[in-house]
Amino acid sequence: MKIYNKAPVPYFGQKRYFLKDVKAFLQKVISNSDGAGYTIVDLFGGTGLLAHNAKRWFPEAKVVYNDFDHYTNELANISVARSNWSDITRIIGENKPSRMGKLDDKNILSEIKNWLNNQEVNGGGGKLPLPVCLVSLFGQHCLK
Repeated sequence: MKIYNKAPVPYFGQKRYFLKDVKAFLQKVISNSDGAGYTIVDLFGGTGLLAHNAKRWFPEAKVVYNDFDHYTNELANISVARSNWSDITRIIGENKPSRMGKLDDKNILSEIKNWLNNQEVNGGGGKLPLPVCLVSLFGQHCLK
């Protein structure tokens, strides 16, 4: 199985830069090469990146991580998020605002609002209620 070095969706606070140090620490404190008989706990699990790597490094260890933000649900819905992103990209077309700019075109905003109103809420039919990309791209503007 592949060993990942970064989370699928980058975020502030990601622990990817600590992987080498965590591996060195675990190799010091675990007295066997496969982790048999050990439990490794990632209290600040986030995406599960450290827990994933710990399990790859020590396949016989029991690895537990804190999924407080339910990131496993987000990963399970990544295909839906990509579909939503594709829909929004189609609606915006070439009118994408600059990185710091706002989308002001009333027609595009109206079309986005219509698209949002047609989405199923709370994952009822498998669609996410609001893709993260909308919030980051438009702030709260399109939600009014």
